[in-house]
Amino acid sequence: MPGPQPAGNGTGNTAGNTAGPTAGNAAPSGDPLDRHWPVDTRITYKLTGLFRGGPLYGTAKVQWLRQGGMYQARVELSVSPFFNAAYTSQGQVTLQGLIPQAFEDTRGSRRRLTRITDKEVVQYDGRSFERPPGVQDLASQFIEIGHRFRTGQAPTAPGSTLTLPLVRPGAVETWTYDVFAHEALRTPRLGELDTVRVTPRPFTNARGTLASEIWFAPRLQYMPVRLKMTFGEEAWVELLVETIEQR
Repeated sequence: MPGPQPAGNGTGNTAGNTAGPTAGNAAPSGDPLDRHWPVDTRITYKLTGLFRGGPLYGTAKVQWLRQGGMYQARVELSVSPFFNAAYTSQGQVTLQGLIPQAFEDTRGSRRRLTRITDKEVVQYDGRSFERPPGVQDLASQFIEIGHRFRTGQAPTAPGSTLTLPLVRPGAVETWTYDVFAHEALRTPRLGELDTVRVTPRPFTNARGTLASEIWFAPRLQYMPVRLKMTFGEEAWVELLVETIEQR
């Protein structure tokens, strides 16, 4: 999947060792996209959870890269030796929002690619759906929601809602996100962060009910710093930020 390439190592700011970058301290730029979108960002998380009565431990990463009008967003989950997955989104960046063009779901050695054109969503198995306006995917949603909060396209007041069509492996579904609260989140390495807590409404399909929560940090350009996902009554996974590098 062609797209933006990672920036060189050792040149970013690590929020775990500094006060952390904010939208206001970026260098002046003539590109209006620079004022509306986060700088290149890598976030690492500690992963904990429970599955069928047993504890889960692992790591996770979220990466956002932009080169001009193109982006790549990637989410990686690792619960060794049980589970490894990655979700990668690529497409265009505009002042109004992201326009995903390709979404890849990788689990172990299995890779499933979904193409998103101007008119349709073509799944890995050849099935196609009409492309809803403003559609996102499992990876781009975290950046897109933060962008809408940051630019005022979506309100952050508790009780507000946001509706987003979402590409998932095998389907295109409409998700509704409720702004639950503004909370102070304590983290082991970054200290206390002010956050906007968002709770997507539970979604039920053949595999059961999926419920999740996301905490976005305004000081860190509304990047996600905590995520919690519940899968029915048997399993849950929580990701809590450890380090953030932005440049």
